[in-house]
Amino acid sequence: MMGASTRVLVESISTGMILAEAVCHPVTRQQLVPSGTVLSQQNISLIFRSGVSSVTILSFDDKRFDDLDDIDAPAPPPRPTARLMDRYEKTTDSLHGKMKQGLTAPLGKMGTGPLGNMFNEKTPDTIESKVARFKKSELEVMAKEVLTRNNDVVHGIEATFKENSKVDFQVVDSCVQTTLQEIILNKELLNSLCDLRVYDEYTYSHCSNVMSLAMVIGYTLGYSPEQLRILGVAALLHDIGKNLIPDFILRKPAKLTDREFDVMKTHPEKGVKILSAYRWASPEIRSAVLHHHEKVNGMGYPNGLQGKDIPEMAKIIAIVDVYDALVSDRPYKTAMPPNMAYQIIMEGFNTHFEGRIVWAFQKFIVPYPVNCLVVLNSGEVAKVAKVNRQSLLRPTIELDGQMIDLTNHPRLSIVNIYRPR
Repeated sequence: MMGASTRVLVESISTGMILAEAVCHPVTRQQLVPSGTVLSQQNISLIFRSGVSSVTILSFDDKRFDDLDDIDAPAPPPRPTARLMDRYEKTTDSLHGKMKQGLTAPLGKMGTGPLGNMFNEKTPDTIESKVARFKKSELEVMAKEVLTRNNDVVHGIEATFKENSKVDFQVVDSCVQTTLQEIILNKELLNSLCDLRVYDEYTYSHCSNVMSLAMVIGYTLGYSPEQLRILGVAALLHDIGKNLIPDFILRKPAKLTDREFDVMKTHPEKGVKILSAYRWASPEIRSAVLHHHEKVNGMGYPNGLQGKDIPEMAKIIAIVDVYDALVSDRPYKTAMPPNMAYQIIMEGFNTHFEGRIVWAFQKFIVPYPVNCLVVLNSGEVAKVAKVNRQSLLRPTIELDGQMIDLTNHPRLSIVNIYRPR
């Protein structure tokens, strides 16, 4: 359910407002704009032309949860250390320097703009030639550098927000554009980004992982550089509303009560509440943040939107949000083996997740990337030698110097990724 709402004359509506109720034509009663839509200028023009006199707009109201104080909550966590803030400042200074051009000009269309030269017909060949020069160890070093930098940024964003309730768009945008450049030029870097967990805290590493994975899916779907930039910002900030959720709920090492889960489910609305203070947070960004827990069958939240009513960027963030959560350690559970997480994603085809997005997901994001070590049901440890695109859960492996195509050995299977202790 959405929060409190208010009736507003159409003359008073503006971009960025969120519909609490669907807008229907006053004569035919045909739905024009679904509930939960973050209004764009196009939406507003349509509403004006229809002759509708007023609409119902979401009015953020946290009074529903004022009584949470009576829950036995632990003391708040300590403020960020000076060392963390120092790392954050150094990281943001570096990002500002690298992406200054991208912050002063739009990305442009294919072949133009600061990153446009990466998007042309010759890009795949360029990518393959670059990737061929990287060894696995080098990819892992690069991935750790990317994740370390991005996690420092996410830590710093949260620390800054807790300090003065502000979100630094230049830092966010620099982080997104730098990451975009790296994963496009070094496609196989993504495999290492998926596996490495630089920090234990779920929220921080999760946000940077979701950003990287979402942009790769957007790239697969043919997004322009500017669309990827918007998607990356929305993905990085998709959980920004959790800063307004009590920490004892976020970090609870057990299943949430129904009451606590109801509070947790308000974080998309709270995220839009935070972003509503910033002109740079476009309707596309706000829509993606608001609807990243919707499901195509209408069983998600906060609006229970279905199918085409859910913004595509929200659908992209939804699938990588779930996948990364499943394969990550959480306060209340250990990480799920990639094969099980992958199966859950596939089972959500056209029910939880749109089929087109699932297709893009499995095209680049594989459960067992080349060179990773895996544990077999025989107890042996093998190395993945080749991804089988027809059967992603059964790659070709190298075991005791022999190449084994698991599609030809039905009794042999992978049970988990091997992570040395």
